[in-house]
Amino acid sequence: MATKNERKTEELIRQAFRDHSYYDPANDVQVEEQKSAIESVKRAMKGASKTGKSGIGAPEFVVSDHGTPDFLLIAEAKADPRDHISLRVPGLLDGTLEPAPADPVEGLEAIKAANKYAVDGALHYARFLSREHNVIALGVSGETAKALKVSAYLWPKGATRPKLLTNEAGHPVEAIVSWPDFIRLASFDENVRQRRMADLMDFSRTLHDFMRDHGKLSESEKPLLVSGTLIALRTPASRWRTVPTARPTYRRNGWRQFKIRSGKPTSPRRRRTIWPSPRGCQEGYAKRGLRLLHSRTQAARKWNPTRVDGSRSKSRPKRR
Repeated sequence: MATKNERKTEELIRQAFRDHSYYDPANDVQVEEQKSAIESVKRAMKGASKTGKSGIGAPEFVVSDHGTPDFLLIAEAKADPRDHISLRVPGLLDGTLEPAPADPVEGLEAIKAANKYAVDGALHYARFLSREHNVIALGVSGETAKALKVSAYLWPKGATRPKLLTNEAGHPVEAIVSWPDFIRLASFDENVRQRRMADLMDFSRTLHDFMRDHGKLSESEKPLLVSGTLIALRTPASRWRTVPTARPTYRRNGWRQFKIRSGKPTSPRRRRTIWPSPRGCQEGYAKRGLRLLHSRTQAARKWNPTRVDGSRSKSRPKRR
């Protein structure tokens, strides 16, 4: 009997990601393997090893998106389709079994299942990651595209157990689809919708307090700042350019000073920002909103004896 090769299954997952533009540099989707650079994922994976000990968990695929930071997708692969799912998973879904059993015997069975089966391994990592994210867990098995099996589950943020991920018709998702489709299907869940709304309201209150207490903005200026910032964040980074020949020397009045590298030494000057040419009113609002944020912040503090680096200046800087 031929030896099963899990690397073939992983390559099938990569190919499915390519087919659905996961690796397209034009979008914000990031695919990581074995480990992640996201701090919340690093925290969650401490002590999440499938061995049941204090090791670091390592999902085979971790997919994230800057536009939807509250969602993660993880995938676990097994070469043999017989190692796709265990008999424990239906019990996890209906509540008859606990994700982290207190009984040592049941806990040992859960650890064995997480190591042997693709779906169980994905749900094992999803349980830890669901503390800070809505997690889409994929269990994938098979060495060929024809024999490939895919099961998708949703573990909402803060929930105690997972759910089967379904489409609009209520049928289980049994294929790797595009990232927007995964987010759209997961957002149908009532728990996910309510949690996202609660997080949005919390952030709105925090932002309102910041603009009122630190920015000293009026009620008419707050919507302008928020809309301008949102438009600016959605503008491709390549359209916001700065002078590459300048280098920082020191700070003065809250501004970073620069000197030109080549030519005769000149006096320090502020770094020049080259704004993109206005296209309609959107970029005009973005530019106006960002300038408003800076001007109001500068006017509110005027002169702060505490420098940006934390040290305190002995005398007030002279105006030029």
